[in-house]
Order: sequence, then structure tokens, then C-alpha cells
Amino acid sequence: MTTKNSTILSLLFIAITNANCDKILAAPILSDINTVLVDHEDLEPIRDTPYKKIDEILLFAGSQNILPLQMELMKALPDVTYYVLPAAANKIDEEFYRKTMAEANVVAPVNFVKFNKPLTDWTQDRVLRFRHQKTDKSVILPVLTDTLFFNEFAPFEIGVPRALEDQYPEIFERFEHHKYYSELVVDSKSGEVYPYSPYYAHWFRGSVWNISYGDGGDRFTTESTMFVGAGTLKQMLSHLKNHLDVSSQEFSLKGEAWLKRIFKVKQIVPVGDVDPAKTYMFHVDVFLTAFEDELGKVQVILGSPRAMINDLFGGKNLENLPDWINKDQSRWKQRLASFDKIKADLISRGFSVTEIPMIFLNLSTGMTGSYPVITFNNGLLTNNKGEKTFLSVDFKFGQVDIDHTISRARSITAERLKKIGLNVIFLGGGEYSAANGGLLRCTAGIIGQH
Repeated sequence: MTTKNSTILSLLFIAITNANCDKILAAPILSDINTVLVDHEDLEPIRDTPYKKIDEILLFAGSQNILPLQMELMKALPDVTYYVLPAAANKIDEEFYRKTMAEANVVAPVNFVKFNKPLTDWTQDRVLRFRHQKTDKSVILPVLTDTLFFNEFAPFEIGVPRALEDQYPEIFERFEHHKYYSELVVDSKSGEVYPYSPYYAHWFRGSVWNISYGDGGDRFTTESTMFVGAGTLKQMLSHLKNHLDVSSQEFSLKGEAWLKRIFKVKQIVPVGDVDPAKTYMFHVDVFLTAFEDELGKVQVILGSPRAMINDLFGGKNLENLPDWINKDQSRWKQRLASFDKIKADLISRGFSVTEIPMIFLNLSTGMTGSYPVITFNNGLLTNNKGEKTFLSVDFKFGQVDIDHTISRARSITAERLKKIGLNVIFLGGGEYSAANGGLLRCTAGIIGQH
């Protein structure tokens, strides 16, 4: 991150004035916590649950690599209504998307959102999704993330919620409490992000939600529990504190309880290490899926390097694994230690943990569409025709030994998830979307369910 952008990031949450005392960016109004809780009491987070049927999904179509997986999703859930943002600036417009649907024989209902700016494929990361309990409309809140400042597409995505609210007001509720926003603008030529001022009014304008922080992929929410990357949770608490007119002592005692009330959960579970260099994976949803069984017990499905070694390769030593496996000794030592710590912590909290194979690839193999991790997490939970269902992703690289290993891992995953009550549907196209850095949950944001 550049010094310039780091400085801008620090300015988002403080009052700044120029030499003429014109306000460049209004600092968040320091709010009474009771006011914050009242203002957010009608916002119910969209939860990851197999007890509700998915009705509506929001999709970013930022690149052609994501389209095969999105087509497979629409085939698997043809009665869901999709809201699609085709990235016309990335040469994917509505006409191109419809042509892709026709070629794939997809007939699902799709509503297109005009947004002629660059996009990533990662709907999940760029916005937090809620349901307004009084109006039963979707509320899409743009979050502040570090990636806002070093991803060439992310800055423009701060404008997505406004586009949805303007074009589909019957579906998307405008969250009117502007005191919880910081207005930003993006230079359409350079992609640089600036605090809003009238001088920049001709540039692309959007906002961020001040009282939360971090990519949506680093959160996973069941009926009672929100799993959050430990580093993201630290930042969430920090930004909430910056918004409140409370003492540090009071916040240290009550801050997490207030965050639970805003996100309507009974417990918040930090996952991994605060230090990014020591964390297991970059986002929680890459390796963790969770749901609550009929008895209310939280079932956690973990993508496991130990399951990879033991279940797929008979417990061989690392050096004896195939060359297409990433065998960096120091990385494996850190990875195993991180995984073991996460698993032990989850078990100590009373969760039931099921391990499934997670395959770590060696990029130097030169596989087309290769990606460091083959994971069967990062999927969608839904009630599909009365069955608790998990939509996962399949991968085919066209190399016999690799594809055979993936097939075995897929069978093990389906068998183990069946034992804890989940039917699994594997969707093709993972090898393409993984090349861009994500999978199904990354690209598909559930915005309606019942």
C-alpha cells in the first residue's frame, strides 16, 4: 500500500479541514451507543443456513473466468432470481451475459444492474448484506477494506449499493442513516480514492459503512454465531469504537457485546491469528463452513491439510507427495500449526468439527487455471426441495493424476457431509474462477431467503 493511500485510509475516520477550513471529509458523528443500536435494530444479517431456501442472489460478473461457475449455479438453482452486475468496463455487458446464458442453456430469471465501471468477481467481499425486517427489502452496505486501496477494481465497487437502490428501489432499501457513512470519490482514470469534496464531484462517487470493516469473505454467520478472521474482528471493534462517544474503558468491557447486537448473534468467534503472516488462509470462508443441526449444535466443516495428507496420500511424508503439491517445508510447518490451533479452539468452544481434504497446489506445474488451493468450502447453504443442501465447486484441470485425486477428495467430502446431514451438489467451473482467486461463495451474495 502506498504512503499516499495509507494516509487516505487514516483520514477516513477523523475530521480534516484545509487551509480555508472547508471540510474535505466529515468525521463520523460520535454517537451514543443506544442510538446506534436503535438505528440498526431492523437490520437482520443474511445468514448461512440450510434451513432456508435461497430466493435471490446478487452476482458480480467482473471477468469471463467467473461465468462458467455462475452458469452452473443458475442451472442448479433455476428458480432463484438473480441480480447481475455485468462489468461493461471489463467488456462484459448485458448482451454478452445473455449470450453466455443462451449458450449454456440457462433459463433462470435475471435482472441486470447498469454499472459501467470495472468490477471484481467477488460480491461477497465488497458488501455486507442485510434484510430490513420492517420492509422485507435487502440492505446492501459498502464496507471499508484494505483492498479498497490496492485492488484496481475495488474502489469503484463502493458505488454498487447506490446503483442497486436507484435501479431496483422495490427490492433494495436505502439505509438513510448517513451519519454512519464516509463519502468517497474515485478518479476514473487512475483509480485513486479520495475523501469527498465538491472539487471532486465530477469523479465517481460512493461511500463506506464506518462502523464495520473487512472483506465479507472473512465472516461466516449461522443462526447464533458469527465466525470472523481474528484480524478482521480486531479492525471491526476498532472502527466501532471510533464511531462511539464512549471511554476506552467502557468499550473494552462492552464493545464486543454491542457488535453482537448490531449483527444479531449470540457469539462472535475469532478464527486464526491477528497477524496476517501467521493466519491459515486469507479468508475464513475459504476453509470454513458452519451450520447448526436440529439440536442447535454448531457443526463446523474445515478444509484440512492433514486430511489431504492422510486421506488422499496415505500419510506419506511431504517430500514423497506428487510434484504438483506445494511442498514448501517452512510453509507447511506454519500451515499445520495454524490449522491445528484453529481446530483445537473450535473444539474447546463446544463445536463439532468435520475435516475434509484441502489440496495445496504447486503453481510451478503450469496448470491452466491453476490456483494454490483446491477447497470444497466456499459454497452456499440452502434448503433445496426439503433437503439441507450445500452447493460446492468441482475442478477439472485435464491432468489425469490431479483430476483423479480431486475426484477422490470430492467423494470423501460428500460422504462426510452426508454423515452430518448435508446433501452436497458440486458445480463445475471451479478451475476457472479459482484462477481469479475465489469460488462460489465469493461470487454469489445471497440477498433473499425464506
